[in-house]
Amino acid sequence: MSVRLGHVLPESHSWHIAATGFADEVTAKTDGRVKIEVFASGQLGSEKEVIEGLQFGSVQAWPDWIGVVSGDRAAHGHHRNALCLGRAGSGLCRA
Repeated sequence: MSVRLGHVLPESHSWHIAATGFADEVTAKTDGRVKIEVFASGQLGSEKEVIEGLQFGSVQAWPDWIGVVSGDRAAHGHHRNALCLGRAGSGLCRA
């Protein structure tokens, strides 16, 4: 199973570093059955396009923060430590 995780941050950002570490750990703990491909720097599109990709299934995961999902840009700095995994994690994005 392959999971595409997209975000708009540079590869030097701590979120990207954490995402790649998470991807490596998932691959190891599933004996390679699940592989997470991490796409940085908007390779899969803008924040809006990545969210739309979650809805349409072209993207399966993204590092979420409250400001983007709720539309409250002031809350953007309050990071939520969760991954929204398409349909499986859609409840997390609304919480």
